[in-house]
Amino acid sequence: MLTTVTRALVLEPHPDDLVIGCAGLLQRLVDQGAEVHSLLLSEVPATYSKIYDDSGAYQEYAGDVRMREVAAADQILGLDGRTIAFGSEWHHRLDALPAADLIGAIEECVSNTGADLVLVPARSFNQDHRAVFDAFQAVMRPHFYKGMALAYETTMERDFEPNVVVPLTAEQVERKLEACGVFVTQLGSAEHLFSLDTIELAARYRGRLAYATAAEAFQLLRGIYA
Repeated sequence: MLTTVTRALVLEPHPDDLVIGCAGLLQRLVDQGAEVHSLLLSEVPATYSKIYDDSGAYQEYAGDVRMREVAAADQILGLDGRTIAFGSEWHHRLDALPAADLIGAIEECVSNTGADLVLVPARSFNQDHRAVFDAFQAVMRPHFYKGMALAYETTMERDFEPNVVVPLTAEQVERKLEACGVFVTQLGSAEHLFSLDTIELAARYRGRLAYATAAEAFQLLRGIYA
């Protein structure tokens, strides 16, 4: 199924969702000659804050630094292009956007890229992820989008039930960790949901679903068998 993909589009509510959820799969697609594009739904504000350790204290970082981290990760993974849909005023507020605006931005990018595979974040406790997932249900209507669709996991969604497993080689795991590692503004302590330890543990755990050393797991929303 995935070997027939020629153009893939990743929907990212926030910078770093892509590297966490599907950096391994994207490497496979790039290696087989597919184009890979990303739609980042919102820019990062000029200043933002993050918990980095077990103290529970938030620390500020500069948004332009995080955007440079995105560019570095794209280069590591070999992405062909990235589009930004909305400004920083909608960061972590995508659920407040009119649904028609969110749907329209996704539709436009699906059309422009000619994607035959769209990767969307699974529904989670994050309101932006839920908003993007729900908007894509309208975009996925068969008379508009006829391709495949997979939901990817990011931060251990409680109700995520994978039914597609993509085994990863040791080299793919290392490159995924390298891409995650450039997000210095986002990495927390080992116990954090976004740490290199957690990312590697998740890959090893998902690998057991396919009796493999490591893997990424997805929910199949639509499969097309050519």
